[in-house]
Parts: sequence; C-alpha cells; structure tokens
Amino acid sequence: MSQIKKYFSIFIAIAIVISILPSAVFAEKASVVYLTVENTTYTVQEGAPWDGKLLDCIPVEITEGETKIVDVIISGIENSGYSQTGAESGYITDINGLGEFSSGKTGGWMVSLNDWFINAGIDAFYVSDGDCISVRFTSAGFGEDIGSSWNNNNKNLSDISF
Repeated sequence: MSQIKKYFSIFIAIAIVISILPSAVFAEKASVVYLTVENTTYTVQEGAPWDGKLLDCIPVEITEGETKIVDVIISGIENSGYSQTGAESGYITDINGLGEFSSGKTGGWMVSLNDWFINAGIDAFYVSDGDCISVRFTSAGFGEDIGSSWNNNNKNLSDISF
C-alpha cells in the first residue's frame, strides 16, 4: 500500500509541475525559411532601379507540410512591401522594377536553395525548416557573374564541411 501511495505522490507532483508550465513550452515551433533578394551586378549608375540587397536573409514562416520555393518568394517579397511579377508561373520576370533583360539579353533572376542554383522553375522545388533561398539578379553570362555557369560540366566536389 505504501508503494502505491509513493507512486501516486510522484504522479501528483509531476501533474502539478506540468500544469504550472506555460503552454508555450509545449507549442510547436513554427517552421521558418530565410529569403534574400539581391542585385549586386547591375548598379543604379548603370540604369538599374535599385541595387544591393532588397531583402537580407529575412525569416518567412512556412506552413506545415510541403511548401514550394515559389510560395516563400511571393510571400516574402510582397509581405515586405515590394512587388514581383511572374513567380506564380514558376519564372520571375521582375522584382520591384528590375526585370529580366534590363541589363542586356542575358540578364534575369536566378534562384539558389541552400547555395545550390536550382535547375528548374521555382514551382518545382520544396523547402524545409531552416532552408536559405537566395534570389539574385544576373546581368551577364546567364549567371556567370553570380557564380553559376551553364558551360561548366565539372561534377567533382571541390569542398565540403560539416
């Protein structure tokens, strides 16, 4: 009988401790993806409507389940008070007045997910909690000026860190 009282007392003590904890302790953490939008290749002096970082690693909450890159880009840009065109169809044509071909025939917007340039439309890729999306304007060479190259077929890993 004393053993039952002992366990019952422990159970009551645990129940009291749990009941006084704030409910936020048990709430699920919101999933967040980080978004950067930048133009470092086409300056205002050259005719760009803006340059530098429009958004600098801002947190964008995502819904539970599968969320596409396109949803994060649209939400992050528009909730920050800026405009975009084309993302809904999978290809960004303009962000806040800076459009594809503004700097020439090879200019436009490119997207990387966790520092890897994606190889399809932004509606084809999904994000997870903690991912980093970077939307960059390229003004020359279809992305060569921002670290991407269509002509480089080297698939060797040059560096890795954990």
